[in-house]
Amino acid sequence: MMGENVETFNVGINTVDVVNFLAAREVFVEGSEMVRRAKTLRAVPGLRQAKLMLDRSGAIPESCDYFDLVFAGVRINSTHIPYLRKVQKHWRLGYGNVNFDWDEKARLVRFSLLF
Repeated sequence: MMGENVETFNVGINTVDVVNFLAAREVFVEGSEMVRRAKTLRAVPGLRQAKLMLDRSGAIPESCDYFDLVFAGVRINSTHIPYLRKVQKHWRLGYGNVNFDWDEKARLVRFSLLF
């Protein structure tokens, strides 16, 4: 259900929520719609926070291993959305296009404070 937390954990002084952006019975939405929903859900960290979280990836719980952790705070006119994905045993930074469809494997990242 949209806005439902999948996981909550701490990275430094920040509490991180991993949040679902799909509405009931949706299988996917286009990236531009996901970004719009991210603003509504206050889940708008961007590339800077994705890189910092990648540096602290040991704090990401195993329960998040299945998900792409999406940092949807993209700038106006930006066509790429940063995300973290676990590949084998390591988290990697990737970029998805705002025109791509994003499915139930993707989850928005929301911070209590932006570091």
